[in-house]
Amino acid sequence: MKKYLRKEVMTPVAVFAFLIAYVMEAMKNSAPVIDGVPQESFFPLLIFIFGILADVFLLKDAVKLANQEGERKKDGERKPVSFKPFYVVLAAGLFIFLFDILGFLLTAPFFVFAMMLIYDDRPQQIPRKILFSALITAVIYILYTYVFEINFPQIWR
Repeated sequence: MKKYLRKEVMTPVAVFAFLIAYVMEAMKNSAPVIDGVPQESFFPLLIFIFGILADVFLLKDAVKLANQEGERKKDGERKPVSFKPFYVVLAAGLFIFLFDILGFLLTAPFFVFAMMLIYDDRPQQIPRKILFSALITAVIYILYTYVFEINFPQIWR
């Protein structure tokens, strides 16, 4: 049992709890679809569905890794520690916390920028990341507002 209390296993468990809290909070706003029209809680529902699917695969791999721990200890081999999952959960938590305060147009570019910093091996390209963050946010806003015709509440703009 102790082998499952490792960070590799506990991170997907924490992400699962975070996704549950996230979708429950999002569903307080409205139903995901009303009269065949996606509402503001539709995108969080999609994030939840895809997040849970990804999390199941992460958990499966983490349990497999924990089960192989005995063999690795015998060989003296150790996998380097990655804090990227922690940083992603932290960035997502900050995004959700600040979303109602600052709105979509201010928080989304910072979230996209944080993801680029976390997953890119070339952090020296900061101006390019800022530009891409702004472009991605603009595309998402245009898709929501004009394509899906979902009006953000005034505080989110």
